[in-house]
Amino acid sequence: MEFKAAKFRRPVEIEGRLCAEVGLIPDDDKETPLLAYVAPVRNGGYEIVRLLRNDAHYEADWYDNNLHNAFEEIAAEEFIISNNEISCSDRDSIVDAVLGSTEVRSAVDELFQLDT
Repeated sequence: MEFKAAKFRRPVEIEGRLCAEVGLIPDDDKETPLLAYVAPVRNGGYEIVRLLRNDAHYEADWYDNNLHNAFEEIAAEEFIISNNEISCSDRDSIVDAVLGSTEVRSAVDELFQLDT
């Protein structure tokens, strides 16, 4: 899956770990946008902590709507390499897509107080 845009959204805590929430807009308008949660790793760089499909319809999902799953977690095994698409199991590729924008990388580095 290729992405046309990435945007830092906010800091989020997941299971006691500070993460950066980054929205990803796929090149293909038929694909569902993603939310990637990234955090630094001890040996340097970043890892994907969680990856969600962002299928929120704000007209219907502003309340607890049990008829629609606005945010669905993506398991690594759900993505398969085919037709030159990025496999989600190749987490380095997803990290590159998330942090490919200078603006996003700067915001994430600033959140974690890392020098680039």
